[in-house]
Amino acid sequence: MSGDLSELAYLWDGSDPGWVLHRVDHFEFTVVVSVPVVNARVLATLRRVLWGLRDRRPAEVRQALSRGEYRVAHLGHIAHRQLCETLEAAGVAFHSEVVDLGGYLPVKDGTALLIEDEKLGREVAERMLAAGVPVLEVHVD
Repeated sequence: MSGDLSELAYLWDGSDPGWVLHRVDHFEFTVVVSVPVVNARVLATLRRVLWGLRDRRPAEVRQALSRGEYRVAHLGHIAHRQLCETLEAAGVAFHSEVVDLGGYLPVKDGTALLIEDEKLGREVAERMLAAGVPVLEVHVD
């Protein structure tokens, strides 16, 4: 990123007041359930606590668990917390993985400037931050 705004002027050149950067705080969670042994008790417990296994036949559940783990992906904060509490209460071993999907979104007069190119969007946000554009924190589940 050079010091010259001209390369980004078609998106934002700093001359138009009223812009706000929305800092969107958005995380996506994956819960990885450890399944070292698949027996009748483990099958029953996991079918009870994991909604993705509830309506599947036992043979299908065994197949899904045959790799030694079962992944529940694309969870927001609330669903992640609820699943973790349920697994803990059932005594099931697991760990969580998290991906930060957040970033900055330039907004003026209630209209967002959507920049599809992620790298270019980051550059514009960095320029706006450096220019002192105010930031509004936005939390998403």
